[in-house]
Amino acid sequence: MSFFAGGFVTDPDIWEALPTRGPQSASPPDGAHYREMAHGLRKLARQCRFPGARRELLQLAASYDRRADHFEDRAR
Repeated sequence: MSFFAGGFVTDPDIWEALPTRGPQSASPPDGAHYREMAHGLRKLARQCRFPGARRELLQLAASYDRRADHFEDRAR
């Protein structure tokens, strides 16, 4: 973890808690993947001490949820 990132996050273990998928997966991401990423962003936002950055992370999480809805609607 870099010094810069460590200044914004109160829990240094958050980087290990964020969901990752390793190398490129063979199948394209689905709705569940985007929901997992949104969950990780919300978890990170709870650890963030700056309100502006927290708001941006929550907005990004909401965007990932909308993307998940899109993929789930296409699958029906």
